[in-house]
Amino acid sequence: MKHVAFSSTAFATQNLNVMETADPYSVIYELFDFAELSRIREYHWEYLKSTVTGSFNKELSRRERSMLVFYHEKLGKLVEATHIINEQYKILRRFRLGYHDLQDILTNPVKSVNEKIIDLIIMIVRPERIYKVDGRTNDPEDLRAVRSYLVVLASDKMFCDKWKIFIESACVGLGSVLVSFIENSELIKILSLGHSFYSQFCVPENCLYECDARPENTSTPENAVSIHETPILKVHLL
Repeated sequence: MKHVAFSSTAFATQNLNVMETADPYSVIYELFDFAELSRIREYHWEYLKSTVTGSFNKELSRRERSMLVFYHEKLGKLVEATHIINEQYKILRRFRLGYHDLQDILTNPVKSVNEKIIDLIIMIVRPERIYKVDGRTNDPEDLRAVRSYLVVLASDKMFCDKWKIFIESACVGLGSVLVSFIENSELIKILSLGHSFYSQFCVPENCLYECDARPENTSTPENAVSIHETPILKVHLL
């Protein structure tokens, strides 16, 4: 088989919807809800046999053909779902963390939903600051709320685009979580230009976390919003 060099967009999901991408384990559940293990083995063998022998249109009934096509669609989703799960696993391995470490954070009984999400972001990204972006809700524990966060990275830190997918999918049990990233130097530059969005949300009262270790040469432009003077809600890892 000839190997082809694929673009980065080829690794994006194509068969999963938004909810399935956020919760790839639901795809596994749907597969076994569709058919039990023994039946799936039969479909898999029939799928291979009909492909190799060319009997798909000759020996199989319309219902059998439709079922194998439906099974093929399920397999396509399963491959993409396991790709997401594998990417999550690689990130956990990178930090020498396991599934139980992740669950310890996400199911901590004494912390709020917001604190659990912040703890997870800190564990994976080690950011400079984290800002709350909108996500207003009367009930801080409301799992139907959409919670958005702007994560500020150290200017010399390499951004990994897999962080966003991992964090948002890992937090699916905590409601809708949206995460965006920006470098500290870029944020300072944008604030100095008076960007309306960042000037509105990058204010002390929206800062949920700030790293204690701050480079001495980091400065804030005079006309940028100050982000260092007001006390900040500190969220710590377990």
